[in-house]
Amino acid sequence: QSDLNFVNFNNKDGLSSNTVTAILKDKYGYMWFGTDDGLSKFDGVNVTVYRHKEGDTASIGANSILALHEDRLGNLWVGTNATLSLYNRDKDCFINYQFTSNNTARAIFCDHKGDLWIGSYIGLFKFDPQTGKTNRYYTNSGKPGQLASNIITCILEDSRRRLWIGGNS
Repeated sequence: QSDLNFVNFNNKDGLSSNTVTAILKDKYGYMWFGTDDGLSKFDGVNVTVYRHKEGDTASIGANSILALHEDRLGNLWVGTNATLSLYNRDKDCFINYQFTSNNTARAIFCDHKGDLWIGSYIGLFKFDPQTGKTNRYYTNSGKPGQLASNIITCILEDSRRRLWIGGNS
């Protein structure tokens, strides 16, 4: 076994919180850390913190960050406990989508067609960023081939374009 050398970052180093819930390295080399109190962007030297500001529609939708995903176009999608937020890199602000009333975006995945799949605590949502159209899929124990649970925690598309949905059941 080789010795591992861990470098630790916390709120004294600029992170928005010590509780990190999601991590992503984007195509530009930035490290993004979703926390329970905001989103932090690390450029290798400096940390920029994004927090929700009441009344500011261009701020991130909520401070509790649960999921991060970069789509094939390089768009950064942020799942919060109240919204799905899209980071506008050019304007350094956010576009917030409330795909249902104050619903949690727990998992995010962009499929081969460009549709976003959002896992929540009340089911699975398919969101078309171009049209804003949302479809909801949820468990129906009376029908075969339905979701086993409405609590969706992870989503992945495999090489055969099959979506894998993980939850609590």
